[in-house]
Amino acid sequence: MKYAIVGVFLCVFLSILAKADTPVQLRRICKTGKSNTLYFTPSSDTCSAYFQYKIWGRNGPFGSFILIDSIAVKSQDEYVHVGANPIGSPTKWSYYIEITDSCGPDYSTSSTIVAVDETPPNTTFIDFVTVDPNTNTVQVGWHLNTSPDFSYSILYKDSSGVYVPVYSGKDTFVADNNPFSDPGQKAITYDISPVDSCGNAKVFGVNPHTTIYLQHQTDTCKRSVNLSWSPYIGWSAVSSYYIYKKTGSGSYILIDSIFPPQLNYTDTITLGVSYSYYVVANQSGNTGIKSSSNSILFTTRFRIEPMSSYLALVSVEKPGDETVIIRLYNPNEECAKYDVFSGSSISTTGTGVGSIPNPSRQNGLLDLQLPFIVAQKYFSATAYNACSESYPVQNKSRYIGLSIQSGNAENRLSWDPYFTWNVGIDHYNIYRGTSDEMGVTTFQNIDRAPGTDSTYIDNNLPSRVGDIGLCYYVEAVQNAGDINGVPLSSFSTTACATGDFTVFIPNAFRPEGTNKTFRPEGSYIDYELSRMEIFDRWGARLIEIQGIRKGWDGKDSNGVYCMQGVYYFKAYITSTNGIEKVFTGFVTLLN
Repeated sequence: MKYAIVGVFLCVFLSILAKADTPVQLRRICKTGKSNTLYFTPSSDTCSAYFQYKIWGRNGPFGSFILIDSIAVKSQDEYVHVGANPIGSPTKWSYYIEITDSCGPDYSTSSTIVAVDETPPNTTFIDFVTVDPNTNTVQVGWHLNTSPDFSYSILYKDSSGVYVPVYSGKDTFVADNNPFSDPGQKAITYDISPVDSCGNAKVFGVNPHTTIYLQHQTDTCKRSVNLSWSPYIGWSAVSSYYIYKKTGSGSYILIDSIFPPQLNYTDTITLGVSYSYYVVANQSGNTGIKSSSNSILFTTRFRIEPMSSYLALVSVEKPGDETVIIRLYNPNEECAKYDVFSGSSISTTGTGVGSIPNPSRQNGLLDLQLPFIVAQKYFSATAYNACSESYPVQNKSRYIGLSIQSGNAENRLSWDPYFTWNVGIDHYNIYRGTSDEMGVTTFQNIDRAPGTDSTYIDNNLPSRVGDIGLCYYVEAVQNAGDINGVPLSSFSTTACATGDFTVFIPNAFRPEGTNKTFRPEGSYIDYELSRMEIFDRWGARLIEIQGIRKGWDGKDSNGVYCMQGVYYFKAYITSTNGIEKVFTGFVTLLN
């Protein structure tokens, strides 16, 4: 009997002991969409014949708990309450867990009643964003989150208005090594969000931080660089900005400090030297926290001043054309503009006659066309660099002026020796032209003269000299060996020999025959200035013709053919040298 009582007591003791080990502890309850997930510590109950977890829940702060489900797996440590949060229905669930087992008729419940966790951790504040000036990599630092249920942090970067994650973890200092996170292209904004064990994240945007974006612009004329940067955003205030500079391969040194709101700085530079700069922002009230900008590296270059430009050619564009071509040679030097001048002698600068702005080089040659032949035929030029500093072009030049003297059945040509080219003149080509009955002059190369000559005598004159006389021009041909490669040519002005004009007047014509018009013919006649009057036998004027090149076609002023017969004419013939003579007589119109 005594042993039976002891046995019963031992069984009850063991049952009580087992009950002391079995209570389950709810750790957290997380909302996952339409469902709630319960996480709990499994029971350590040693009774194995019968076991159940009973999940009790209540939606809202009042009312009775209802049995949600039963679980028979003792090792299970989580449960999903499916459909707990239907769309459109407000929910505020809280839960506890009841345990029943084979150790006795009693049951135990979880020690706590836990509501669904929908509260994110406390806000994490970024301390600074800075750029490593040696690598141009963004670095971000912040304090550790002290919320009891803090799991990890997500660091976000603003990418064109959309925040994208760049880091996830528990560190408090991160370097953003993403190749697309280039602080040398623009200012970059960062924000951070702490996350708890349920995945609840703090809504960011409370205090984002933005890097300093440093830019520069050099002015080689002033030998200076202008630095400008965006303000640091994230602190309540910036006390100052420090300017750091590195020359060549040296070390960075602090050269100056700037106080907000100023966000620019001008420094003196030397051409042909490499420089690097970055800016540091100092937090107001906290000298230990700073933020660096991106670093900029550039090499100032020497300008190639237009000191070796020269006049390569001065020429009349084509025979009889009153256009002068000025050609400059630029040996790959930087030039913003050329001004061209014309003077009365080689020793004077003269007056400006044209400019070549923003010259673009093609094989080093630049052309300027002047729409008239200026009386002052000596030309010079001045080049200007990007800073509007002037550099006189090395040489001067002139176009070739040609003159003619006629007499004794010969024409004597004289021209200005061409002196532009350093390599000299190989020879001069002599061109002569006569006009046809329509006044069109065709030139032919009739001879060549040595490059040292400046005169030529043409004593092999043609029998017909045309209405404007014999016209000439010369072409100076450059010696080989110039930097241009292909020898250049310079053409002179065109000059025409004038003399006493000869006039032949026919006495009959047939409009429908071979000689269809009546027109005085001869040499040195200016057909455009000459005119005629036609009269009938009674002295009535039938037509007046201004400019007799086309002649009289037998019609009166109304365009009606005149009758066959004899008509009186009066011709006012003007020579090419301006002398007018009047010729009268009779002409027969044949039909």
